[in-house]
Amino acid sequence: YPVTTVSLKLPEDQEQLLTDVIRTARAHGNCVAVCLTNSVPVVMEDWIEDVEAVVESWLPGQEGGRALADLLTGTRNFSGKLAQTLPRNDGDTLVTDTEEHRIRRHDGYTDADNHLVVDFSEGIFFGYRWYDQEERRPMFPFGHGMSYTAYDYARPRLSLSDDRVHVTVEVTNTGEISGDEIVQVYLEKGIVPDYAQSAKKQLVAFQRVENIQPGETRIVTLEIDPRNFCYWDTQAPIAEST
Repeated sequence: YPVTTVSLKLPEDQEQLLTDVIRTARAHGNCVAVCLTNSVPVVMEDWIEDVEAVVESWLPGQEGGRALADLLTGTRNFSGKLAQTLPRNDGDTLVTDTEEHRIRRHDGYTDADNHLVVDFSEGIFFGYRWYDQEERRPMFPFGHGMSYTAYDYARPRLSLSDDRVHVTVEVTNTGEISGDEIVQVYLEKGIVPDYAQSAKKQLVAFQRVENIQPGETRIVTLEIDPRNFCYWDTQAPIAEST
C-alpha cells in the first residue's frame, strides 16, 4: 500500500485563508472567532493563539447557521461540552504516538497463520483516559465547554440508597445572564491489582441543568451506577457453579 501522510490540521488552503483573515482583522482592530463544522477533531496549533474564540459545532445540520448566529450574537447561551479530546498536534493521539502503535492499532498486521490481527493493546486507555495515562496535555480536554456566564459548585456530598451512590452539589449561576450547565462527576483511580487497569479518572455521571438564572442556586443530585465501581480481572479464579 502507498504511504500517505494523514493530518488533523485544516486543509492547507483553508489554513492560509484563515491566516489572511486574521491578519486583515488585526489590521482593522477587529477580533476573530473561528467557527468549525467538521466530523473529526481539528488540530489548531498553528493559529489558536491568534484568535479570540473557537466554536466547535461538529455537524450542525441545515439549521446550523441559525443556531450559530443565535449563539454568536448572544441570543442563546453556549452550554455544550466536548464529547472527545482535541489534541495539540498530529502526533498526540492514540494511533499516532508511535509508528508501531499506529500499525498495530489501526492498520493491523498478519500473524504466522496469515490472519489479519488488530491489536487493541490499550485496553481501557482510549480517549481522555489515554491522555491522562500518558500524561499528555491536550488542546481541549473531554468535557470542556465555555459559556457567556459562570457557575460555582458548592457543598458536594455523597449518600447511599438502595445500593446506589448519589452525588449532590449546589450549582450557582454567578454571571449576569441565564444558561444551562452540564454537571459532570468523575471517579478517581480505584484500588485494583497491579495487573488490572484502572483509569486515573473516568466520567460516571452527568446531568444538564437548564435555564439557571443569574444568582440562582440549584441543588443537583446525580446517581452513579454500581458497575462504575467494578473492574475486569482476567486473572481472577472462575467461580464454580452449584
